Amino acid sequence: HPALAMALDATFVLQGPNGERRVKAVDFFLGPYMTALAADEILTAILVAPFAPGTGWAYQKLKRKTGDWATAGAAIVLRMQSGVVAEIPLTDAVLDRAAEAIRQVCDPAEDLRGDAEYKTAMAAEMTRRAIRAAAQHCA
Repeated sequence: HPALAMALDATFVLQGPNGERRVKAVDFFLGPYMTALAADEILTAILVAPFAPGTGWAYQKLKRKTGDWATAGAAIVLRMQSGVVAEIPLTDAVLDRAAEAIRQVCDPAEDLRGDAEYKTAMAAEMTRRAIRAAAQHCA
């Protein structure tokens, strides 16, 4: 669940013969099936700070069937105050800009679940849905 760990700003606690080290989730996951865990280390804890009031969260996943690998997914954690996220009202135009930003950085691998164009479009849509769902959790 790399996307969830990164969205939560998790820290991984690793223990090895040289002692303990802590690695942020964004630095822990190096690529598919690759992490910063050394061959002589074990994962002893995953640390996540508690959510502040007004925090919402969501994970949206496009899949063919339950338990399947995601074709596209988005994990979101956001804070709202008076219906506004970071002084930006959550409008359709803002969601469109967020979706476009995802399209610009998305570089999916093509496989049986879809080509790059389809997966990029779905990543943008899952982001849009996850933001809306996370906003509903803010209260």
